[in-house]
Amino acid sequence: MYLLRLPLPPSINNYYGHHCKFGFPKIYIKSSGTTYRTLVLDYVLQNNLQLRANTPLKVTIIFTPKSHHRQDVDNILKCLLDALTHAEVWQDDSFIYNLQITKQPPSKMNAGLILEIAPFTLD
Repeated sequence: MYLLRLPLPPSINNYYGHHCKFGFPKIYIKSSGTTYRTLVLDYVLQNNLQLRANTPLKVTIIFTPKSHHRQDVDNILKCLLDALTHAEVWQDDSFIYNLQITKQPPSKMNAGLILEIAPFTLD
């Protein structure tokens, strides 16, 4: 089992952008998204968590927002899971067989994410 403590990712609305080139849309990661990916990669490297996992995983997330502003739990998942894939915690987030997220009351001091990554087994 591995335990990670990460800051909140940007909203999906602030993670991806798009523009049209020659009439075709091109999707890109905005600067807030690349900054978050770099932050996650640095954390993973400092804590020796480049597992490159390729077996079924269970990921449990405790989400503590900064404030009472409306924030959907699913809005943070894509950015978070993509950043962890980019940091090579796992080979691909398709290896996540069980994903649980719990939203805590807001806290400016303790805002962020706590993740527990463990092998997935059928009980």
